[in-house]
Amino acid sequence: MWDNLNTKLKIFIINKNQAGNFGLIGWIVLLAIIFQSCNPTKYVPENKYLLNKNKLRVNKNKDIVKSEMRSYIKQSTNKEMLGIKFKLGLYNLSNLEKDKGINKWLRKIGEEPVIFDESMDRKSVQQLKSYLNRRGYFDAEIHDTVWYKKQKAFVQYQIHTNDPYKLRKISYDIQDQVLQPYIDADSANAILKTGDNYDVRSIDRERDRIETILRDNGFYDFNKAYINFIADSTGGEHLIDLKVIVKPYGSLNLTGQTSSGGFQKYRIKNVNIFMDYDPGEALKNPTAYYAGLDTTYYKGYSFTLKNKKPPLEYDVVLRSNYIIPGSLYRLVNIEQTKSHLGSLDMIKLVDVYFTRDPFVSYSDTGLKNLDCNILLAPNKLQSYSIELEGTNSSGNFGASVNLVYQHRNLFRKAEVFNLKLKNSFENVPSEVGKNGKMIELGLGADIVFPRFLVPFLKKEGFVKKYNPKTSLFTAYSYQRRPEYNRTMFTTSFGYNWQASKFVSHIFTPLDVNIVKLPFIDSAWAAHIDTTSYLAYSYKDAFIAGANYSMIFTNQTFREKMDYYYIRLNLSTSGNLIHAGNRLFNKNSYPDGNTIFGIEYSQFFMWDIDFRYHNVINESSSVVYRGFVGLGVPYGNSKALPFAKQYYTGGANDIRAWQVRSLGPGSYVQENTQFFNQTADMKLVANLEFRFDLFWIMEGAFFLDAGNIWAISKTDDREGAQFAFNTFLSEVAVGSGLGLRFDFSFFIFRIDLGYKLRDPGITEASKWVPFTSYRDMTLNLAIGYPF
Repeated sequence: MWDNLNTKLKIFIINKNQAGNFGLIGWIVLLAIIFQSCNPTKYVPENKYLLNKNKLRVNKNKDIVKSEMRSYIKQSTNKEMLGIKFKLGLYNLSNLEKDKGINKWLRKIGEEPVIFDESMDRKSVQQLKSYLNRRGYFDAEIHDTVWYKKQKAFVQYQIHTNDPYKLRKISYDIQDQVLQPYIDADSANAILKTGDNYDVRSIDRERDRIETILRDNGFYDFNKAYINFIADSTGGEHLIDLKVIVKPYGSLNLTGQTSSGGFQKYRIKNVNIFMDYDPGEALKNPTAYYAGLDTTYYKGYSFTLKNKKPPLEYDVVLRSNYIIPGSLYRLVNIEQTKSHLGSLDMIKLVDVYFTRDPFVSYSDTGLKNLDCNILLAPNKLQSYSIELEGTNSSGNFGASVNLVYQHRNLFRKAEVFNLKLKNSFENVPSEVGKNGKMIELGLGADIVFPRFLVPFLKKEGFVKKYNPKTSLFTAYSYQRRPEYNRTMFTTSFGYNWQASKFVSHIFTPLDVNIVKLPFIDSAWAAHIDTTSYLAYSYKDAFIAGANYSMIFTNQTFREKMDYYYIRLNLSTSGNLIHAGNRLFNKNSYPDGNTIFGIEYSQFFMWDIDFRYHNVINESSSVVYRGFVGLGVPYGNSKALPFAKQYYTGGANDIRAWQVRSLGPGSYVQENTQFFNQTADMKLVANLEFRFDLFWIMEGAFFLDAGNIWAISKTDDREGAQFAFNTFLSEVAVGSGLGLRFDFSFFIFRIDLGYKLRDPGITEASKWVPFTSYRDMTLNLAIGYPF
């Protein structure tokens, strides 16, 4: 029954004293490396020079990006961070006369000195010239200058781009008249425009456009190799006449193509789907493998199987298939078929290939035939895993043991069923003088349907375009903390779909949470009763509403490049229940504002999380983050439920403050035994500079700013209310530095934050003078903060 056992080990436990010592040792090592990096020529041979600097200077030109040009310089200096060659310093710490032990390890993780090479310098000039020519700057001037000082070489490339060549005239020579109308019909989308700079990148994009248009109109044999360009610069100063040539069929002498006749369109004749394809067996003995397969015909398709029972229902596969018998061959249909079938968890591998039928054609249209073969390699049907993982909730460390069961084809329609049993504990601030640990037990289950479950709605077109999924989730958890015990029952029903390559949507029309607090410690109860807002927050709550999220990200994991991440969240609760109460006039009854004996919550919330990752070079980057959130209780609620309120501070927020110890506004809590500050509104901005150090170590400098504020008039905490004329004076500012240890399967992070500006200071100046370590906060965490 069980096909595999997958055990994940993701735990790293360390207390704060150990982490502090670990961090101190790290900084001592860093100082030693810095000292050695101050002597970079230590292991440079005589009569050789260390390539110390490699400067690139370009005259002002908004079309030329210096960072892009740097990739064409053939020889790079040793990696630097803030002017310090860390990896070279590591290498210099070793003893070259010893090949074992720590000396070998230091050379392995370090970087030997880069010796200046004159031949590489000449190649760099040639590469830079070639790049500028491709961008249309044929008259660009490149001057390289090299000077030497104390066994170091300094290189400077001075570039004057001068005026670019522009496109004066663009003409098309379509040498196969069959293709002419298709290319002409899409001319409005042409990439090349008269008056634009000559740019090989635009030419390549135009080549891709023509290929896509023709292959999406049935021309299976066509590819971009048939497209050539001729540039003529004799017609005028800095002007180019560009001719786009589309060659005739057969001119490339490709296998399977004759040298006579024009391009022909292809139509799909047969579609054969291999439901349980085994690539290993097919490669080992293809004749025996294919001879042992059986074929079934269903709705005009051939389904080929090795086993009698298919791993998926045929209709599930057809719903994700865009290659239809009798339809025109289109490249876009192939790409969508691969994408949608590949998104099914039950399918591990998808491949599509075509075979020609050269002897049969449609006599009325002259279309040739293609037979399509779709190969589907199924995944394991069931699995379970035991997960042992480290947890980090706002800097509080703990561990979790989870038993997870997964069925990838519950009803044979690619439904994925997950069942998770969770047992976790976590260190938390000892707010009531008891054992500061949180214990949680939970059981959760969810089913993901690879389709849009909406009754009474025609949705075939939507499914084909956006590949939506429907999810049903339910869970129960029991949480025991020093100050209270809490139980939570959750159930939700929602949809998610990919609107485009970069944009996805999540809509949950039903999201129910029932929160109960069966036990509250007397000391904690006395604390929350000091303000009416906290008293309202820590009540049993029935939260029933809807949520929507829109996520945009252009991050690609294959390349290290700049990217944005934006997430917008909207949620509301209690409106349907309240409308039902009004409809049945229940407000006149004592229990008119309850459901199942629990007060239901009414509120509206929205927040947006913005992040921008700016890659400076291969070893450093800057991350910008902004967060704005607002929750408004109304109707049946005087305060947001505690679980929905915003807080700040901690390892992933404003790191100079402990979690939940900052704000709201300029409010100063007299009883510092209880740090659990929350509110209705949150504004946070973060800036973090990240850089590689050596081995598995990374460094960071960060600046955090923000706070939380109250919106509800029932919040009587002094200074907590948000006001436009005072909120800037209530912004907290913290800074600090951090070390990160990348262990591949997780990142252990140490961030030391220092308070720069504290809104809780009663004096006119909120800026904090450096007095003692008490204004510093050590954060231990797993993973990046954002």
